[in-house]
Amino acid sequence: MNEYFVSAHGGRDAGTSTGTFVIPNDLEIHFYSADGTVLQNSLAVPLYCDLTRQTGYGRICSSYVKRIAGPYQVVPDYIAFGAEHQGADADPVFQGYPTGIYRAGRQAPSLPIPAGQQMRQSEIIYSRKPHLTGRLLWLCCRENMDPNRVVQPYRPSDVVAWGGAWRD
Repeated sequence: MNEYFVSAHGGRDAGTSTGTFVIPNDLEIHFYSADGTVLQNSLAVPLYCDLTRQTGYGRICSSYVKRIAGPYQVVPDYIAFGAEHQGADADPVFQGYPTGIYRAGRQAPSLPIPAGQQMRQSEIIYSRKPHLTGRLLWLCCRENMDPNRVVQPYRPSDVVAWGGAWRD
């Protein structure tokens, strides 16, 4: 099975989904933080190190999954933000860890996300032709970027009732 992961800052604009998309029939997405929350570095770094191992990668990942979104589910179109990982201006979170889309077992991103750039989750999935298949592991925050917004959990069927806002 193909396994990819995204290592970057993550979230969504203005605290609401700027869109949603349907997961293709041959892909599932694993999230390691709840919607509206931050993925702690104390978890993200060990997961990154585990997934970049050339052999035996992914041993600890399944223990920390908060949500698995499967084929044909509608999910928020989260955003991955690139960060500088080396030099004087390096982001301390990503010092030595380039932001981008990785194939599990590799130590360099197959598709880097440079500092100052962003990619939506749907763009990441469809960055290959026809699209990524297997598993996509989201090692990014899913936080609300508006700190004044209260995060309330509700079902996807409640999306319309809550004015388009989405929560797990």
